[in-house]
Amino acid sequence: MVGVAKRARSRGAAAFTLIEVLVVLGIIAMILALAVPATIDMLKSTRMIATTDVLAAAVSRTRSTSIASGRSCSLDVSLSEGTEATERVTSSSLLVADDFERYGVGTGHFQDLKDHDWHFWPEEAWQIIGGNTRELKATRANKDASAYAWTGAPTIEDPAIDAEVEVQARFKLANVRSRDEWGFGLVVNFVQNVTQKKCLGYRLSVVGLTRDDGWNKYCLAKLQKIYSPHSGARDPVINPDAGAGVYVIDSEDDGLTYTAAITPEVWYRMKLGMKREKRIVVLSGKVWPDGGPEPDNDNAVFVSACEQFEGGALPEGKSDDFPQEPVSGGYCGAWAFRCDVAVDDFSVDKREMWILPSGIQVQAVKPRLGVNVGDASFDASKDLVPVATGRAGGFPLAFRPDGTIAAYQPVLVRVADANSVNVRFLRIDPNTGRVQAADEL
Repeated sequence: MVGVAKRARSRGAAAFTLIEVLVVLGIIAMILALAVPATIDMLKSTRMIATTDVLAAAVSRTRSTSIASGRSCSLDVSLSEGTEATERVTSSSLLVADDFERYGVGTGHFQDLKDHDWHFWPEEAWQIIGGNTRELKATRANKDASAYAWTGAPTIEDPAIDAEVEVQARFKLANVRSRDEWGFGLVVNFVQNVTQKKCLGYRLSVVGLTRDDGWNKYCLAKLQKIYSPHSGARDPVINPDAGAGVYVIDSEDDGLTYTAAITPEVWYRMKLGMKREKRIVVLSGKVWPDGGPEPDNDNAVFVSACEQFEGGALPEGKSDDFPQEPVSGGYCGAWAFRCDVAVDDFSVDKREMWILPSGIQVQAVKPRLGVNVGDASFDASKDLVPVATGRAGGFPLAFRPDGTIAAYQPVLVRVADANSVNVRFLRIDPNTGRVQAADEL
């Protein structure tokens, strides 16, 4: 019995023969050969499902934005250069377009502006002035505290969605503090709470220093990210100087462009662009005399080259009251410091972007002329053609403020995998914006 057990253990511990190893490897190779196509098909199917989900979310978001803002809002797509693959779906809307003509003149009419979502801090610094047109004016020439006015729906609400925001306005300086630094600018993603002494946002500023004779010693343009210190004991004065309530962070190469001085009582136009990609925010801005077309960067009065701010980049020893990085929500507006300035024709454009899975094409389609989808001879591969809008992908898809699509029939969307023959069709209802499968096509 002992001998039999020893022989059994000996056989169990013996190594595989070469033939047995080859057989096992062959079996593994066969399994892999069968599994790889199935895995590829599964990944392709997953990309299609993910694209459908992204498109449905983008359509819903665009419709909601249109209803909430009371303005038309469109959905667009962009194609990769040299390919038919779609990179992203983009929702755009004009959030604010205010010329201040509808408000009464003076400081006693702030309720009119508040009813239209305008907010002021401090309130006594702002008023509507009359003349050929009505304008919003900040009076700060003899004040050390900054003043902010902001309006509109939050420019970004979902930190998971990349976005671009563009703010424009006309401005005119009337008085500036003599022998002192002054500034005016536009702000985006601005959050301010006087009670909690918090302020955060991004800003394009024109900053100058004035000599005794009243002429500017210098002017420059700055792109900045503003933090409020984490301290309830701080004076809530919003001031760009370190230690006065706000820390202004510039990049190492602050890209300042020195140029001719801003002339008092002359209208200029200012534009601030903000693009958010995950944890990186890219800013750009320019200033030019009003009345002409927007110049390129070489011909603008002021150009503040693109600056990048990465989430969480704070000076040593400073903490952030707003832990979300980059800023996930906020408003757009204007900033004034030690100067009197008139603001007019204020506008905010917002563009939110949903990144699509790689290798996917999204395209709006419609039946060929004379062909009906319900015909017995209808063939989707032959009888559906791209919607001719003059834009890549056959979009935009426009929503009205009442939430309906500017179309009289359902909008058909073709979703295709550029690396396979996988194709799906979706139907977007013109009244509800609901996205449904239309694979029966």
